[in-house]
Amino acid sequence: MNTKIDRVSGTVILIFAVYLVIHIVNHLRIGDHSHPGPGYVPLLLVVLLGILGGILLFQNNLDQSFKTIRWTGLSHMLCIIGCCFFSILALEKLGYRLTTMIILVVLFGFLERLKIWVVIVLTFGLSFGSFWIFYTILKVPLPIGVF
Repeated sequence: MNTKIDRVSGTVILIFAVYLVIHIVNHLRIGDHSHPGPGYVPLLLVVLLGILGGILLFQNNLDQSFKTIRWTGLSHMLCIIGCCFFSILALEKLGYRLTTMIILVVLFGFLERLKIWVVIVLTFGLSFGSFWIFYTILKVPLPIGVF
């Protein structure tokens, strides 16, 4: 029963992806890698959707192998996703350096459980070093924040 539902879902997703590819190619400018148009990223996402729909459609005996996967890195994944959302919300208000420092303390200190002196050295080195490289050398406009 489950395999039949997967095949129907994969077929619907694949047909929808093909329809969207045709629509994007006919109505939006794609551009190229150096000058992407408004249809470039949607086309990439729809191609990914089509690949996933095809995998769902054509999977045969993959059910047993998926059931044996251990999700040991789930807490790491959720922490990294949380840091991504935090950076989205805090970057403009706190600035690049402070936001990066908070994220690195969480990742190195709480997630990886490194020694405190290693956390401090890596946090300050990476946040201020990357700010200096991007802001000073590469002239990328980064949010300054409270600094």
